[in-house]
Amino acid sequence: MKRSTILLATVGLLVPLSVAEADYNIWHSPLTGVTNDSRLTIDYSLPGTGLHVTTDSPGDLQWVTMTLTLPSNVTIEGITLCYELASSQSYISQIRLARMQTPDYALVIHDDGTDHTDPGPRCVYSDAASLPVEGAITIALRLNFASTDHWIDIGAISIVVRPIVSDVDEDPVGDDLIGLELRPNQPNPFGAETMIEYTLSQSDRVELQILDVSGRAVRTLLEAEQPMGQYRLVWDGRDDAGVEMPAGTYYYRVRIGEQEGSRGMVMVR
Repeated sequence: MKRSTILLATVGLLVPLSVAEADYNIWHSPLTGVTNDSRLTIDYSLPGTGLHVTTDSPGDLQWVTMTLTLPSNVTIEGITLCYELASSQSYISQIRLARMQTPDYALVIHDDGTDHTDPGPRCVYSDAASLPVEGAITIALRLNFASTDHWIDIGAISIVVRPIVSDVDEDPVGDDLIGLELRPNQPNPFGAETMIEYTLSQSDRVELQILDVSGRAVRTLLEAEQPMGQYRLVWDGRDDAGVEMPAGTYYYRVRIGEQEGSRGMVMVR
């Protein structure tokens, strides 16, 4: 089967018919996708194909995940997923959204078990029914491979959102705390290291930790009293023992006084 370039070239023109006039699409590049499954191999280098995924072991329950960047003043109405398959026998069998309910665990908020077996290339829509954006949101795609000769290409992903009508202007990020401005890490996704920046508007005790997707703290970058000012911390992708962490989704959590907030990030290797 000849692989098409339509997944990245024309995906911006596709809008699901069920999107209401007030809704809008936030498109995400598939190249932020990662996996913790040792069976899977992701090739980011093939032009026009998006995320090219292969496996060394046929079977189900092979997951690819990515962290989504969404404003806090919207609800999630649906997901548009673009893909192409080498064969209808190897397909995408689940679209899942999850969020960090607390810093200790992730909560599944949307689970669509529809089998997508049309070789395509095509885009499909999953209705999410007005989910609130609370904290870091991740999307996970469950892949089912019938053969090691097959591939699955994941194209652009659109999160269809609806603005929340309010008389009060809301912070488009929603993660800032009183006395602290926490910025998105740069770069994201990242390989060897990423930088976390924040500004304190008052002196306080600050704790900044790196959490894995299960909410387990793997690295403490800072635990100290700090005066007001601007700060930068670098995470080198290692845990407290100096061991390299695997590629995947992580969170950085900051605590000042009795408050805490977190943001998601993706490490690729």
